[in-house]
Amino acid sequence: MSEKKKKEEKKIHCYYEIKGDKLIPNLRKCPRCGAFMAHHKGPVPRWACGGCSYTEYIETEKAKQKT
Repeated sequence: MSEKKKKEEKKIHCYYEIKGDKLIPNLRKCPRCGAFMAHHKGPVPRWACGGCSYTEYIETEKAKQKT
């Protein structure tokens, strides 16, 4: 039987970038609960919050051409 690899949690330094003397967040914050949102590229591009399930869909060029 194969053992499952445990997924490592992202550390806090992955969420911010240092520019000069300021910390700039790399990810968006959820407008509903304030947690960091995940960026999903497929099957539908979107920003999603794992805490409160808030989701914002990203409009792509393909979607604009269909309408």
